[in-house]
Amino acid sequence: MAKALSSTDAYELTDWVKNLINDTYANKDKIKPMYERRAKPTPLEIYGWLPKKSGCRLCGEPTCLAFAAKLVMGEKQLKDCPPIWEPGKEDLLEPLQGIMEALGV
Repeated sequence: MAKALSSTDAYELTDWVKNLINDTYANKDKIKPMYERRAKPTPLEIYGWLPKKSGCRLCGEPTCLAFAAKLVMGEKQLKDCPPIWEPGKEDLLEPLQGIMEALGV
Protein backbone atom coordinates (compact mmCIF):
# COMPACT_ATOMS: atom_id res chain seq x y z
CA MET A 1 0.00 0.00 0.00
CA ALA A 2 1.30 3.46 -0.87
CA LYS A 3 0.83 6.70 1.01
CA ALA A 4 -2.22 8.80 0.17
CA LEU A 5 -1.51 11.88 -1.94
CA SER A 6 -4.25 13.97 -0.33
CA SER A 7 -6.92 13.71 2.33
CA THR A 8 -9.50 13.03 -0.42
CA ASP A 9 -7.34 10.20 -1.71
CA ALA A 10 -7.03 8.84 1.84
CA TYR A 11 -10.82 8.86 2.34
CA GLU A 12 -11.37 7.12 -1.01
CA LEU A 13 -8.81 4.48 -0.14
CA THR A 14 -10.38 3.98 3.29
CA ASP A 15 -13.84 3.59 1.72
CA TRP A 16 -12.47 1.06 -0.78
CA VAL A 17 -10.87 -1.01 2.00
CA LYS A 18 -14.04 -0.80 4.12
CA ASN A 19 -16.17 -1.99 1.18
CA LEU A 20 -13.75 -4.83 0.47
CA ILE A 21 -13.92 -5.97 4.09
CA ASN A 22 -17.73 -5.70 4.20
CA ASP A 23 -18.11 -7.61 0.92
CA THR A 24 -15.77 -10.32 2.14
CA TYR A 25 -17.68 -10.63 5.41
CA ALA A 26 -21.01 -10.77 3.57
CA ASN A 27 -19.72 -13.59 1.36
CA LYS A 28 -17.75 -15.48 4.00
CA ASP A 29 -20.00 -18.56 3.74
CA LYS A 30 -19.37 -18.76 -0.01
CA ILE A 31 -15.60 -18.36 0.21
CA LYS A 32 -13.57 -21.56 0.18
CA PRO A 33 -10.01 -21.26 1.48
CA MET A 34 -7.21 -22.09 -0.93
CA TYR A 35 -4.32 -23.98 0.59
CA GLU A 36 -2.30 -24.05 -2.61
CA ARG A 37 1.13 -22.50 -2.50
CA ARG A 38 3.25 -21.18 -5.30
CA ALA A 39 6.50 -22.25 -3.70
CA LYS A 40 7.23 -25.62 -2.17
CA PRO A 41 6.95 -25.35 1.63
CA THR A 42 10.05 -25.91 3.70
CA PRO A 43 10.26 -28.70 6.25
CA LEU A 44 10.20 -26.04 8.97
CA GLU A 45 6.86 -24.69 7.69
CA ILE A 46 5.37 -28.20 7.66
CA TYR A 47 6.83 -28.80 11.12
CA GLY A 48 4.84 -25.78 12.34
CA TRP A 49 1.60 -27.55 11.42
CA LEU A 50 2.46 -30.84 13.14
CA PRO A 51 0.60 -31.51 16.40
CA LYS A 52 3.03 -32.60 19.11
CA LYS A 53 6.54 -31.65 18.04
CA SER A 54 7.75 -33.81 20.92
CA GLY A 55 9.67 -36.37 18.92
CA CYS A 56 7.27 -39.19 19.82
CA ARG A 57 8.82 -41.32 17.03
CA LEU A 58 5.47 -42.98 16.26
CA CYS A 59 6.12 -42.15 12.59
CA GLY A 60 9.44 -43.99 12.63
CA GLU A 61 11.56 -40.85 12.41
CA PRO A 62 13.87 -39.57 15.17
CA THR A 63 12.28 -36.09 15.21
CA CYS A 64 9.17 -34.30 13.96
CA LEU A 65 11.40 -32.08 11.82
CA ALA A 66 12.87 -35.17 10.14
CA PHE A 67 9.32 -36.37 9.49
CA ALA A 68 8.40 -32.97 8.01
CA ALA A 69 11.43 -33.13 5.70
CA LYS A 70 10.39 -36.56 4.47
CA LEU A 71 6.83 -35.31 3.95
CA VAL A 72 8.11 -32.52 1.70
CA MET A 73 10.26 -34.99 -0.26
CA GLY A 74 7.33 -37.40 -0.62
CA GLU A 75 9.03 -40.17 1.35
CA LYS A 76 6.40 -40.11 4.11
CA GLN A 77 2.65 -39.47 4.16
CA LEU A 78 0.37 -37.78 6.68
CA LYS A 79 -1.05 -41.18 7.60
CA ASP A 80 2.38 -42.01 9.06
CA CYS A 81 1.87 -39.45 11.87
CA PRO A 82 -0.61 -41.03 14.35
CA PRO A 83 -0.97 -37.93 16.58
CA ILE A 84 -2.42 -35.86 13.73
CA TRP A 85 -5.36 -38.24 13.45
CA GLU A 86 -6.32 -37.88 17.12
CA PRO A 87 -9.69 -36.24 17.88
CA GLY A 88 -9.43 -32.47 18.12
CA LYS A 89 -6.60 -32.15 15.58
CA GLU A 90 -8.86 -31.37 12.60
CA ASP A 91 -7.71 -27.75 12.59
CA LEU A 92 -4.17 -28.98 11.82
CA LEU A 93 -5.09 -31.88 9.56
CA GLU A 94 -7.18 -29.99 7.00
CA PRO A 95 -4.53 -27.38 6.09
CA LEU A 96 -1.82 -30.06 5.99
CA GLN A 97 -3.93 -32.18 3.65
CA GLY A 98 -4.39 -29.15 1.39
CA ILE A 99 -0.65 -28.46 1.37
CA MET A 100 0.17 -32.09 0.59
CA GLU A 101 -2.41 -32.11 -2.21
CA ALA A 102 -0.86 -28.99 -3.71
CA LEU A 103 2.54 -30.69 -3.55
CA GLY A 104 1.08 -33.67 -5.38
CA VAL A 105 2.10 -35.99 -2.58
